Amino acid sequence: WIGRGLAAIRDDEEAAECMGVPVLKLKLFATTVSGFLMGVVGAPFPYYITYLEPSSAFSLDYAVNSLAMPLIGGTTTWLGPVIGAVLLGTAQQVLTVTISSEWALFFVGVVLVGFVILAPEGIVGLFRKVIGLTEDNFDSRALEGDAWHHRSDALTSATAAIGISIALIG
Repeated sequence: WIGRGLAAIRDDEEAAECMGVPVLKLKLFATTVSGFLMGVVGAPFPYYITYLEPSSAFSLDYAVNSLAMPLIGGTTTWLGPVIGAVLLGTAQQVLTVTISSEWALFFVGVVLVGFVILAPEGIVGLFRKVIGLTEDNFDSRALEGDAWHHRSDALTSATAAIGISIALIG
């Protein structure tokens, strides 16, 4: 009932509440699970870095990357943030080694603005548009199984991107 309730809230929150879906409870549950997963992913970070200070843990890089990775990859499937994290993490590492870390962050900003304007559904949405797949003639649940819903929540995408960005950039 949790998955169907969250899907109903995503589609139309007011209608879901009218149908008896416990909207507040499900939102609190989703936020709690998301926070737990971010904590599990972020807990090994100090051991990996071996030294932790506020400027390294709460820098602009992590904030921008946690938003940019799912937006660049696409938030319509669970695979989009993974693709965005791999591509953006690789590009940042190459730019940091060849140019500088400041220009790498500038590159992330330019790419993010470009994707928001030119491809708002990310790489996955752009790929679907190029090969002509739409929601009408493509059901990703058939490929991914019933356990995965074909649209991921933005909170889940951000959680995945934060975990992958810590793994790639950290």
